[in-house]
Amino acid sequence: MSMNHPFLRKTILLLGFLVLSIYSLFPQFGGGGGNEQDPYLISSPEHLNNIRYHLSAYYLQTTNIDMSEYLSEYGEGFNDGAGWLPIGIDAPGSRFTGQYDGDNFLISNLMINRPDESYIGLFGFTSAAVVKNLGLVDANIQGNIQVGGISGGIYYSVVLDCFVEGSINGNMGLGGLVGVVSVLSTVARSFSVGSVTSVSGNSIGGLIGALSESYAIECYSHADVSSNGESIGGLVGFNIINSSILYCYSTGYVAGTGDDVGGLVGRQVYNAVTTFSFWDLETSGRAYSAGGISKTTEEMKQQTTYTQWNFNDIWMIYQNETYPFFSWQLLPEPSFNPVSGVYDSPVEVSIISSATGASVIYRTASNNQEWTEWMIYNNEAIIVPVASSLAIESYVMKPSHYSSSVAEGFYQVIAVLPTPTASPEPGIYKEEVIVSLFSEEPEAELYYTTDGTEPKPEDNLYTEPISINETTTLYVKAYKDGWIASEVLVAEYIIETSNIENELTADYIAKLYPAFPNPFNPSTALSFQLVEDSYVELMIFNAKGSKIRTLATGNHLTGYHSYTWDGRDNYNKEVPSGIYFYMLKTENYMETRKMMLIK
Repeated sequence: MSMNHPFLRKTILLLGFLVLSIYSLFPQFGGGGGNEQDPYLISSPEHLNNIRYHLSAYYLQTTNIDMSEYLSEYGEGFNDGAGWLPIGIDAPGSRFTGQYDGDNFLISNLMINRPDESYIGLFGFTSAAVVKNLGLVDANIQGNIQVGGISGGIYYSVVLDCFVEGSINGNMGLGGLVGVVSVLSTVARSFSVGSVTSVSGNSIGGLIGALSESYAIECYSHADVSSNGESIGGLVGFNIINSSILYCYSTGYVAGTGDDVGGLVGRQVYNAVTTFSFWDLETSGRAYSAGGISKTTEEMKQQTTYTQWNFNDIWMIYQNETYPFFSWQLLPEPSFNPVSGVYDSPVEVSIISSATGASVIYRTASNNQEWTEWMIYNNEAIIVPVASSLAIESYVMKPSHYSSSVAEGFYQVIAVLPTPTASPEPGIYKEEVIVSLFSEEPEAELYYTTDGTEPKPEDNLYTEPISINETTTLYVKAYKDGWIASEVLVAEYIIETSNIENELTADYIAKLYPAFPNPFNPSTALSFQLVEDSYVELMIFNAKGSKIRTLATGNHLTGYHSYTWDGRDNYNKEVPSGIYFYMLKTENYMETRKMMLIK
């Protein structure tokens, strides 16, 4: 059957449509629309790989990405051992022209083994593109010509706030960050760490292999560089054609036997310049550079060396301890939520870091015990239980960054035991009563007294119901290790053997009853019984004997009477805690009793 047969053409079109439909069912990215306002979201090696099918889109990385499994022998990106296939090549329609924002996250274990291929890196070749806020760690990259960590070559592009930590190997045009930077491109606020190695290739640099008609601004390299070819430099191998290196430095060892081997720049021609830039004379092993100024290691660690550099916003240095580094490399101290303090219920503590792509490290010490080992925080809340304390120390770390200072937190959960209860309720009873004591906290121990003193752990421990056959006041308090003891329960049980109206004998014309409750807060009931009608005064005195309140006065009928004292004096002012006396005075009778106000 001919390929032009209508039925065959329809079948092929249908199969193609089905393939495209099935492909569209699988999400290529973690979300987004691929434009500047709504970039495609990148969170996996598979998402990274799909960039090659949308070379002009906008991308935002949302987490650290580990490439090791994807590029392993059984991984989708193994490619018979060649590893990662760079995104974009120098051919029309095949260059990466989009924008990639790493959002300060990392890509780790990028492996490329393509010794016979050119334009090698995470990106092969970019044109009018932007790559920013991205770090590669543990990269192992092997190529031929134009090889770098971020990209093999960039054209009319920008690489900003990026770094590479790893090994770059190849033949010609090698750089720790970018192999070849050309035609109005800019590399800024970026650095490299590790090694850049060629056997005898040309244009080999710790950060950039060759810089042509472009700019390297505020960058540095700690990478060791090695090649027996020409134009070998600690920062840039070949600086050519109106290019500028500004506010940069390098410290890596530079090894080579060919021509134009320099501590900072190997070769610099055709109006290319290097300004306000330095290299370490001692660590590089090179007294010569085509551009820049040599300094000793001691001088390289002093801010005064770097005249005209911006140490307000861009650079930082620990005087006499470090080389300059970027302010964004100093990680912010983590914080705790909720804040340190004393709480009355269990606390769930979270450690918060604003540093994307970083690891939060912490350790704890419970109840003043020894510290645990340092651990990686996994975003699960740290529980501080009732009646305990917890000290927390935490810091943030990230490859090629300076760890944050250590944040310290201390939490104490102090719980107050609930006031015990008694059953049956305190009151007036006609016969013996069996009293049981209770606490809402199961492990609390209850102690009690009957002499009016506050119970302590050396007093009576409640173990079984208490038999009361005469008027008794129980004072009960709950205790438990690590908890605040409860308030005192005052439970008065009045045992009466006859009715109130008939209990008075001929020898008495009145009776004053114990205050209830006693001790009290804020009020207590004061009761008395009269056998006959009488004029009555019910008065309250302080411990000094001064009358502070007249609670009742006037003629009262025979029978039972009760008044409530609210802890205030005759001027309606609250009186302080302490011992007070209340007196019943009739025409022919007077009696005084004691009570205690506790606040």
